[in-house]
Amino acid sequence: MYTVKNVMSSPVHTIAPETPVSDAMHTMKQLDKSSLVVPMPDGSFGIVTQRDIVGKVIAGGRDPEQTRVADICTAPIATIQQEASLRECSARMMDLKVRRLPVLDDARQLAGIITETDIFVAVEERGWGPDQLGSSKLRLIGTLARIRRTTVEDVMSKPVAQVAPDATVASALAQMAAQGISSLIVTPEAGAARYGIVTKRDIISKVVAANRDPAALHVAAIMSAGLYTIAPHVTLPQCAARMVELGVRRLTVTQDGHPVGIISDTDIFRVVEGRRGGPLDRRPLPRPDFRHITRSHVHTAADVMERQALRVPPGTTVSTALELMEAHGILSLLIEPRRVGGPLGIVTQRDIVSKIVAQERDPDELTVGEICSSPLITVTLHTSIGECSDIMTRLNIRRLPVQDGDDIVGIVSDTDIFAAVEERGWEAEPSAPDSTRAPQAAPAQPKVPARRKTPVKRVARSTRKPAPKKPTRRAKPKKRK
Repeated sequence: MYTVKNVMSSPVHTIAPETPVSDAMHTMKQLDKSSLVVPMPDGSFGIVTQRDIVGKVIAGGRDPEQTRVADICTAPIATIQQEASLRECSARMMDLKVRRLPVLDDARQLAGIITETDIFVAVEERGWGPDQLGSSKLRLIGTLARIRRTTVEDVMSKPVAQVAPDATVASALAQMAAQGISSLIVTPEAGAARYGIVTKRDIISKVVAANRDPAALHVAAIMSAGLYTIAPHVTLPQCAARMVELGVRRLTVTQDGHPVGIISDTDIFRVVEGRRGGPLDRRPLPRPDFRHITRSHVHTAADVMERQALRVPPGTTVSTALELMEAHGILSLLIEPRRVGGPLGIVTQRDIVSKIVAQERDPDELTVGEICSSPLITVTLHTSIGECSDIMTRLNIRRLPVQDGDDIVGIVSDTDIFAAVEERGWEAEPSAPDSTRAPQAAPAQPKVPARRKTPVKRVARSTRKPAPKKPTRRAKPKKRK
């Protein structure tokens, strides 16, 4: 049986308790470590981590030059013997709710340190089963370890695709389609040093929803000026937390002030699913099956929606939901009502990133009912792509379940709309609005009420209200006679 000694890291990097925190920060950066063991004067051990520094020094407004490691480190901490089994070690970590343990030799001297990541890597590389490791909660440790040990650099898209600010939106759209990407870095204008970014959401909200002509628009007119950035060495939980804090879905990865990559919530989601995170391992999402699309026609949700609308009970674990999403190649699941007649919910990749990764919660213990959004915001089969885009933009959402009567028959996402525009183009001709209004006003068009179900319901309500008043008005003159 393999022991802690077989997988621990040695030698251990230590730091004296009297050392200023600024020196500890420099040592961590130089050694590329997130923690240092602190030998205490009484023979016990402590530990100082990046989280201690951020939470107790930076957030607390303390001076790292004047603050000692002893003032912020956790001490004393639990240890483990080097001959202990991995089962015992992982169980001890779970009981103490810690991620790392200093390892002592037979003379109770510091021999190494073992982390949950070390255990997970051993399980990954050697393929050990429960018979050899015992009944410890290695699945939980493995899931969290995979997320915590992965950095932005491991999963970011590179090299960065760029476009000039004076390029047309149509050419930017063609570039995205050719490279299979959903954003472009906009290079600085002459004499400037500020980068920008244009994304598929910019195109959906500022071109499609606004019915503007991409061939007549410059990228500078719809791009977001300035970039939200992140460093390559940052871990995925920290990256996800920054996305949530800023309310964005992608960050530009910079080094020495220059963009070197882009990381999106989809990249993080793939890691949580269990897929390998490298750029070469990314599998492109299947394009929707376009049906009645022409370049000059205002398409509807029925033309581009994904017809797989899988449902799961609210008690399903997030881990099981992730397995279903990966197996079916989808990024959302409908959640069945908790009670008969209750509203449906939805769980998306954004929920996974913001409520699991960013908060470092356990997907094996959480259920989809705890993180889903409910009730649903829906559209009909006949809702136009422009209307769908407008709803997504106003409500800051990425997908809309499509309703046919009382049934959910599909889901339309911003990716579906973007792919349709990529595939068939988007032309906003001046005559397009008039041509769409004319059939709606014509009484001979039977499709008008089907296209806009909401106004039909309002008309029905207005006709019901005067119904009881009419007979009362007619009855009054009869009584006078």
